Amino acid sequence: MKKAVSFLIMFAFVLSITVPAYAKTKSETVTVSLDKIEDLLINPTSEELLNAQLLYLTCCNDALKTATNANTYDSKAQELAIAEKKLELGYISQKEYEDIAKSLKDTSTSQVTDTNTRAQNLLSLRHMFGLDDDDKMIVKAADYSKINLNKINNASYKRDLKDNDLNDLSGSDATDTELTGKVEALKRSYDALYQASLTYQTSLTDYQKKEADAKLTQSKYQQGYATKQEVDDINRELSTMKITVDINRNNLYAAYLKYDFLRNNPDEYQSFH
Repeated sequence: MKKAVSFLIMFAFVLSITVPAYAKTKSETVTVSLDKIEDLLINPTSEELLNAQLLYLTCCNDALKTATNANTYDSKAQELAIAEKKLELGYISQKEYEDIAKSLKDTSTSQVTDTNTRAQNLLSLRHMFGLDDDDKMIVKAADYSKINLNKINNASYKRDLKDNDLNDLSGSDATDTELTGKVEALKRSYDALYQASLTYQTSLTDYQKKEADAKLTQSKYQQGYATKQEVDDINRELSTMKITVDINRNNLYAAYLKYDFLRNNPDEYQSFH
C-alpha cells in the first residue's frame, strides 16, 4: 500500500513538471501585454517569439481601429441625419443624400469586415498560448513606458552589415547568391523600419499641432468666440488622430522587431521574402 501511495505521489510530481505552464491559466483570465508574451509561450524559439509579438501588436491595432471605426460611423450617421433634414427643406438633391447614405452603409460593411478580422487574429493569438476558445483572454494596449524608442532611430544598416560579415562577396556563385539574399532582406527590413519611423513621427507632429489648435479653440469657446460644435468637432478629430499615432507607433515597433530579429539571425532571411 505504501509503495502504491509513493508511486502516485511521484507520478503527480512528474506530471506537475511536464504539464505546460499555460495549463495553469485554464479557466482563468489571461492578460496579454507586451512584456508578458514570452512568459505565456512554452520555450519559444526566437522566430516563435517574434511571431507572437507581431500578432499581439496586430491585435492591439485591431482594437484601435475598432475605436476609429466607431468615431467614423458616428460622424457619418450624424452627417446623414443632417442631410435628411436638408433634403426635406430642399437644400440638397436626392443624389447628394443617397451618396451620404451609401457612405454610411460602406462604413458599416467595413466595420463588419474589420470585426471578423479582429476575431480571427484574437483566435490565432490565444492558440499561440495554448488557450482554448472558451478561455478568457484580455489583450492590454502596448505599453512603451519601459521601452526606449530612440534605440530604433539608432539602428545602423551599414554597421549591421559589417557586424554580420555581409560586406564582401567571396567570388563563389553559390556563396554570393546566399550572401546577396541576406543583404537584400536586411535592406528591405531596414527600409520598412525607416518608413515606419517617418510615418510615426509625421503623425505625432500632426497630432501635437492639432492638440494645440484644440486648446486654442477651447479657450475661444470659453471666451465666447467659438461654438460648442467647433469644440466637439476638433476634439473628435483629435481623438482620431491620437488613435492614428498609437497605430503608427505599434507599426514602428513591429518593424523594429522584424529588423532586430533579422540582423541577429541573418540566416533566417528567407522568412522575410
